[in-house]
Amino acid sequence: MAENKKNIKYVIMLASFILLFTVCPVFSQEYLLSQFSIKIELDNQGNIHEKVHFRMENLGEENITSIEYSLIKEPLNFQAYCKNSKIKWHIENGSVVVLDLPRPLSPRDEIEIEMEYTIPKMAIDYGKNKILTFSYIPETKILNYSLIVFLPEKSSLASEVEKEGESLSTVYPTPTSIITDGKRIIIEWRRKILSPGENFRIFIMYTQVNKKPSYIMFLLGIGIGIIATYVAIRKKTPKEKIIKLVLGEDEKKIYNLIVERGGSMLQDEIVKETGFSKAKVSKLLRKLEEKGIIKREPFRKTNKVYLKKEFGGKH
Repeated sequence: MAENKKNIKYVIMLASFILLFTVCPVFSQEYLLSQFSIKIELDNQGNIHEKVHFRMENLGEENITSIEYSLIKEPLNFQAYCKNSKIKWHIENGSVVVLDLPRPLSPRDEIEIEMEYTIPKMAIDYGKNKILTFSYIPETKILNYSLIVFLPEKSSLASEVEKEGESLSTVYPTPTSIITDGKRIIIEWRRKILSPGENFRIFIMYTQVNKKPSYIMFLLGIGIGIIATYVAIRKKTPKEKIIKLVLGEDEKKIYNLIVERGGSMLQDEIVKETGFSKAKVSKLLRKLEEKGIIKREPFRKTNKVYLKKEFGGKH
């Protein structure tokens, strides 16, 4: 009887958006995405090189023969695969990629798809920094969602931005992890469930180090530079490298202050030593806690702040 069922086309609305662009999906419960992962690598020109992998299960009563994948602009170098075999595809309306499945997806059946492509000029300039925002609104339920962003080499998270007395985070929402592979900062978000219509938006502000030494300075400094770099790397533990890469300037100031005090100090003392307001210190400490670098314990009318053992503390 399956051959008598009408083949239809379902749509997966996926969007990479910058700033205030949004998508209004048409909701459907005819399929389930039981796994969905996005890997983004940023280059120095602000282009994103994206790899997407998802597993889709047909929950409906009719076959699915193709999938539409909607983007903010036309992708470059687009490729799609199923079990390492290329999938036929074409572009509609400038930015909608239509994937022809290698076989009709029958009811209760599932399929895994991989895609890779480039979206140009997604990171924008903001003063001396760059900003990437990425928004995804699913039209159906997603299980096991993950998003990983690799910043360009020689980039770091920007220092915090002060606006009307408030300290604005340079990464939002709070990521599941921030690590480094020794060359780049890697930021990851994970969600067990994304509900239909839920807007999962990220915001990253980062700084690129684009200055290049002159030819003469290069010749004069190459020998000592190599030696100094080797010694510095040998002395630093992986966690210390992460500290240098993922903390904003104000966070580094507090971190260094606690290190100088032997790995612990009172929150009130941090306010006095830094000259920051109580509200600002509280926000900075909360971010350090979220990154797993410190922990706070109530102590009289304030908190005692401890560095965790892996970051030079005793706790």
